[in-house]
Amino acid sequence: MPSAIVIKQVPGKPGQVYYPLEKITVPEPKPKDNEAVITLTAAALNHRDLFIRQHLYPGTTFGVPLLADGVGVVTSTGSSPSAKSWLNKRVVLNPGTGWKDNIDGPEHPKGYAIMGGTKTNPVGTLQDVCVLDAAELEECPQHLSDEEAAALPLTGLTAWRAFQVKSGNAVAGRNILITGIGGGVALMALSFAVARGCNVYVTSGNQDKIDRAVKLGAKGGAIYKEKDWDKKLQAILPKDRPYLDAIIDGAGGDVVKVGSKLLKNGGIISVYGMTISPKMDFLMSAVLRNIEVRGSTMGSRKEFAEMVQFVRDTKMKPVVSRSVHGLDIQKIDSLFEDMKNASQFGKLVVTLGNEKVSKLNAVQSISKREAGSAALESRSRDTECANGVAVAATTLAGIIILVSTAFRTINTQATVIYTPPATSTSEDAAAARTSIQVDYAASTSRDPTLRFYNPVQPPPTQQQKPGRLSWKRMSTNTAGTNRSSGSTKKKRASWNGFQNTSAPAPTTAAQDVPSVRGADKSKPYFPLAGIARDGYSNDKEATATCFCGAVQLAFPVEGPGLLSTFVCNCTDCRKITASMFASNFTVKDEYLKHLRGKANLSKYSQATTIASGHSMANYFCTTCGTLMYRVGAAFPGCSILRLGTVDDFNLAETKLKPTRELFVKDRVGWFTGVQGHEVKRKSAML
Repeated sequence: MPSAIVIKQVPGKPGQVYYPLEKITVPEPKPKDNEAVITLTAAALNHRDLFIRQHLYPGTTFGVPLLADGVGVVTSTGSSPSAKSWLNKRVVLNPGTGWKDNIDGPEHPKGYAIMGGTKTNPVGTLQDVCVLDAAELEECPQHLSDEEAAALPLTGLTAWRAFQVKSGNAVAGRNILITGIGGGVALMALSFAVARGCNVYVTSGNQDKIDRAVKLGAKGGAIYKEKDWDKKLQAILPKDRPYLDAIIDGAGGDVVKVGSKLLKNGGIISVYGMTISPKMDFLMSAVLRNIEVRGSTMGSRKEFAEMVQFVRDTKMKPVVSRSVHGLDIQKIDSLFEDMKNASQFGKLVVTLGNEKVSKLNAVQSISKREAGSAALESRSRDTECANGVAVAATTLAGIIILVSTAFRTINTQATVIYTPPATSTSEDAAAARTSIQVDYAASTSRDPTLRFYNPVQPPPTQQQKPGRLSWKRMSTNTAGTNRSSGSTKKKRASWNGFQNTSAPAPTTAAQDVPSVRGADKSKPYFPLAGIARDGYSNDKEATATCFCGAVQLAFPVEGPGLLSTFVCNCTDCRKITASMFASNFTVKDEYLKHLRGKANLSKYSQATTIASGHSMANYFCTTCGTLMYRVGAAFPGCSILRLGTVDDFNLAETKLKPTRELFVKDRVGWFTGVQGHEVKRKSAML
C-alpha cells in the first residue's frame, strides 16, 4: 500500500500548537476518466506547510497528505484520450485548482484551493502516489532534476504572478527590490527579474544571503535589521535611475514602509505574503506619491503554463537549499526546522520512491531508432549519498544510451556516450564491448535495464537544429595509415553541438558537412569556428552562437523581422568589439529567440552613447565574453546583433551583407569601406 505523511491531531490552540508528523497508508488510487495517477519522485515544502502545522492556515485538517509542490511520472490514467496522452510522461503538478485564466483572480473565489494539508483540496504531494485531473499537469522541463522540478510549482507560480503580472515592471533596465531573499518565492522572483534584464536589489537579515543573491544576478542589497538600510540601498542604485520601480514583498511588517521611500512616483508594491507580520504600514506620503499596493496570491492555470514554458525556454533552475530522501519523519522534521529558523537559502525538498523513471524517457526531440537493450548485471552503491555505478553487458558500439526504468537521474542528465580507450582507432568502434558503466544518482529499481539508440541521420543541406544530435567528421592523425594527405577521417559525436572527442559515431549515422568554403554562397557554410557544432540556417531563420557555445540565438534572415544590416565605424564600436569597426544587423525583438544560455548573459550598460546620448546595454556571454547583441534606447523593440556570431558564414555575403555604413568620418585609413554602389554611407548614425 502507498504511504503518506500527514499531521497528527494533539491538543492546543492555533498559533501555540505544533502538530507532529505521522506516516499513514493510503488506498491505491483509482483514476476517473480524465484523471492521472502520478508516482511522485520529489515534493517540496512551502511556508504554508509550517503554518498548517501551527493551525494558522485556513482549512487545516488531519489525514490529508501535506505539501503542494511535486514532480513525478504518470504511471496510469483514466479512459479519456487527453488523460492517456500523459502516460509515462514526467510532469510537474499545478499546485492549485479552481482558477482558469482570469487575470484579476479566481473565477470562483471560494472554489480555488491549494493542494496539501487542507480539507478544501484533499490531495498532497508528500506521498508515494497521488491522483489528479490531467488538465492540471505540465510536462516537466527536461533540464531540471527532480529536486529542482519539485521546487518549481508553487514558488514559481507565486513569483511569476507577483513579478511578471502584478509588478508592471517586468522590463529590462527597471530597478526591482525583492525583500526577504532566501525563501523560495523571493529567489524565483530574483531569477525571473534577472532573466528579464532588470536591475535587482534584495534585503535580508544577514549578509551571507545577500552575497549569494549577488552570485545569482542581484546587483546588491541591504540588511533590513540595520539602521538606515534604505540609505545604504539608495547609494548603490544606478546614477541615471536612482529610484526603485517596484518592490516584490512577501514579508510584510515595516520593510515595505521603509523601502517605499525609494520608490518612484507611481511605483508598485506587489505583495504575495506576510510571513513577518499580517499587516503593513502604508503612509500618507506614499499616497501623495501615487504608489500602489497590489495583492498577489498564487496564479491561474494559464499563468502556471506560461511560467513553466519560460523556465523551459531560459533553462532556469530553482535554487534548492537541502533535500532528504524518503518518507522519514525525522528527516522531514529537520527540513521544517530549517524553515522555522529561516536558515534555508532556496527550497527544502523531499525525494521519493525506489522505482524511478529517467527524465529523458519521454524526450521526443532526439531523432532515434532503438538498437537493443541490456539488463544491468551489477550495481555498486554508496548508501550514504545513493550514488554509484551500474554495469550492463552489450556488444553495441558507438551508441547513445537512454536509461529505461533504471534510474531517477544520471549525472550526465541521463545521456551517456560510451568512451573507448584513448588508444583506440576508428576500427575499434566495431569491436564488441563486454560492458558499459553508467554513473547514476539515487536508487535503482529491482530489475533495471538500459536501452540503446542510434541517432537518425540529419538533413544533408543543413546541420541539425538545437535539441537534436548532430554529427561532424573531424580530421585526426592516425598511426599506421599511409595516405597522401597524412590523415584520415574519424567520425565523432556531439551532444547539442558540444563535441565529444572520444566517442565514435555509428558509421550509418555519419554525415559530411562542408569543411572548405564552397563557391555557391546560397548554401549554408559552417566552418570550424568556436566550440559549438549545432548551428543551422534555412530560408527563414538562422543561428548565432557565442565562442564557447553556451549562448545561442535564432534570428530572422528576411523581413519583417530583419530590419537592417550595417557596418559601424564609431569609436564606441571599436572599444566594445576590440576591433576597428563592427559588422551588425538589427532585428525586431519579437522575432529574436534565445535557444539557450539567456541566463548566462551578463549585461553592461552605458548611460550615453557618443552620438545620440541615449543609453545602450551590451549583452556578453559570461563564460567566453562574446558580445552577442546590444539594446539601445534609441531603437526600442530592437536588438543589434554581431555578424561575427552567425554560424552560417555565407550569410555575411548574402542576406546579411551590410547595406549601410555608419560613421564614415571615423573610418580608419587602411579600410576602404563596404564595397558596392548600393551601400548607403552616413557620416554619423542612422
